[in-house]
Amino acid sequence: MGFFDLSINKKLDSNKKEIIEKLKKNFSPLSDESTLEKDTLTFKNFKAKKTLLTYDLCIEIESSKNSISLNIFGELLNVWILVVLILLGILFTYGFGVIILVLFVYFQKLTATKYINKILEDF
Repeated sequence: MGFFDLSINKKLDSNKKEIIEKLKKNFSPLSDESTLEKDTLTFKNFKAKKTLLTYDLCIEIESSKNSISLNIFGELLNVWILVVLILLGILFTYGFGVIILVLFVYFQKLTATKYINKILEDF
């Protein structure tokens, strides 16, 4: 996992089927494609509200006797565009643009993480 990728672990006290339905209801409109395989939900090109960057979300659902554990991994897409912007930032702004770009991408990561956590708190 990269520095700008999402990683969230949550434990919920709810029904597994109910959690899957709520996740699909909340995340499907914000992504291009969603699939369910056994205990894993994937959302392609997920773009949280108030963010510009997209992620591929993979949600692993592990159930135990007392609770259900959600492991959410989000891989940042369009990394090559960021690499080109970093190189241009080094060439034209003597590195100052790189600092701004890194802060922007990190802020987008925090915003997406807060949005996902807010949705999970509603469960």
